[in-house]
Amino acid sequence: MAKVENELILNSENSDSLTQKITLLSKDDPRHFAERNPAVLYLNSISSKDRRIQHGHKLARFARCWSQLFHPSPFLVSYKEPVGITLQMTPWRDLTAFTVQQVMLELTEGTRILLPDEPLPIDATDNEKRSLRDRLRANQTDPRKASASTYNQYLGAVKNVAKLAAKAEVITPSEAALIKEMPLRNLPDKSTSECFSPQDARTLIDHCMNEQTVKGHRDAVLFLLYFTTGARRKEIAELEVKDFNRQDRTIRVVGKGDRTRTSRVHPEAYNELCNWLDENEIRQGKIFRRISKSDRVMHERDCDPARRTHRTPNLTGTGIYTILKKRVAEAGLNANYHPHAFRHGAITNLAKGSKNRDPVDLAVIATQMGQKNLNTTKRYMHHLEEAAAEAIDNLEF
Repeated sequence: MAKVENELILNSENSDSLTQKITLLSKDDPRHFAERNPAVLYLNSISSKDRRIQHGHKLARFARCWSQLFHPSPFLVSYKEPVGITLQMTPWRDLTAFTVQQVMLELTEGTRILLPDEPLPIDATDNEKRSLRDRLRANQTDPRKASASTYNQYLGAVKNVAKLAAKAEVITPSEAALIKEMPLRNLPDKSTSECFSPQDARTLIDHCMNEQTVKGHRDAVLFLLYFTTGARRKEIAELEVKDFNRQDRTIRVVGKGDRTRTSRVHPEAYNELCNWLDENEIRQGKIFRRISKSDRVMHERDCDPARRTHRTPNLTGTGIYTILKKRVAEAGLNANYHPHAFRHGAITNLAKGSKNRDPVDLAVIATQMGQKNLNTTKRYMHHLEEAAAEAIDNLEF
């Protein structure tokens, strides 16, 4: 049986009889790297596979930075280890609020100079060393400027690890409480982000259709669904043929936390989606695929690792981002448009209404977009300030 190394007795100031005994695992207890590893416990508690992978990479990068720059005895020899191995090797028992503050500053600001004599992977190549220095911003004149959202993702994951570390008797509850009190950064108002207007969306879709190629048709259908459903980039990439119901003219979308919702498909998007699937004989699997250099839709049979081709024919979220940037430039639209601008545009368009359509109720929009909090939906609306100004101008008294 593993021994207990630390025993802390907390005495109440008001009563000598009220005591609380806190026990921590010994440093040589093997459970630190197995069933009591708080990072592993946290990742296993996440139901969404995508979110689990995302937070795993965030925690692994936190651990690598901690090992290389701030831990007295670097615990990672190689930076090639998989995320799971990295997190298992991390001594979470040494986690403190001060450590979190130091590592977070480096990850998001990048002000620390990486000196040549500081620990580097023993088996690292020259290119890997250069990329590692670049990632940690060796030059103080070029600091990293992470967004508030990125900062909050890192800190949120570490806070959850600290919470479970206290429950697993890896760190003291008081240390976990100090980490919990570290403030998140305020997110910018999403209404200040770029928003696809119906006119620009129409221009972009027509540009793709006028190309009269398989790739142009795919991009047009992609943008049609993007703007009319307001789905997220990842949700669009994950759409499968089985999710599309032709009889009801609906499509099933799997959102954050693996929550599903059913969205009505716009008539034009419905017709073009049917044409896309029928003309390219896409009967199962993902709806949106890669296009070969010969302008042909790729299938599983086209992906042979032995021939160094793509590992999958499916389009990814990153691929959608690249396509949008390319098409926006070709159509001569605002270069600052990003994939989420479609979601901004869809929500704003529904809430604003038009001459032929009344504004849609906020609760209905939130349901369509897969948002549980109405305040989140409001942050996407770009017409509120304009509507408020118009109301003041037309105020009668």
